[in-house]
Amino acid sequence: MHKVGGVRRDIEKEHIPYMLKRLDELTKHLDMLKGAVLDDPVLHERLKGVGILTKEDAIDYAALGPTARASGVDIDVRRDHPYAVYDRVKWDVITQEEGDVFAKTVVRILEMFESISIIRQCLDNMPDGPIDSNPKEIPPGEGIGQVEAPRASASII
Repeated sequence: MHKVGGVRRDIEKEHIPYMLKRLDELTKHLDMLKGAVLDDPVLHERLKGVGILTKEDAIDYAALGPTARASGVDIDVRRDHPYAVYDRVKWDVITQEEGDVFAKTVVRILEMFESISIIRQCLDNMPDGPIDSNPKEIPPGEGIGQVEAPRASASII
């Protein structure tokens, strides 16, 4: 879908109501999942205090993404080095302090709600206009990008 200079095709305006309806359905399922995880004493017993990565270790080992945020490191590449429209949408960076497996689970679940919020904002505020900047030339071997993932992150230069 993504390509240098933009995207291959636009979102048709008549598809947006369907997409919003599906996001409503997804939110209901995520609410059930959130309740199941946050209210389950068995999960609390099995996941709390297990696999702790302290905030200091997360920083020392250069952990990023949800792994770092579950250890209380307030870092998010979308906020700290915005690209695309991330500087024009509102969302919360989800953090937990405990650094254990339960905290990592909570961060991932709550981040799904933030993702849905971001998608809704984009669908509600999608501007008309070109979807491709049609670059004429890209110098060979040149490019910069940053990615963030739960296990690692990288800067590509």
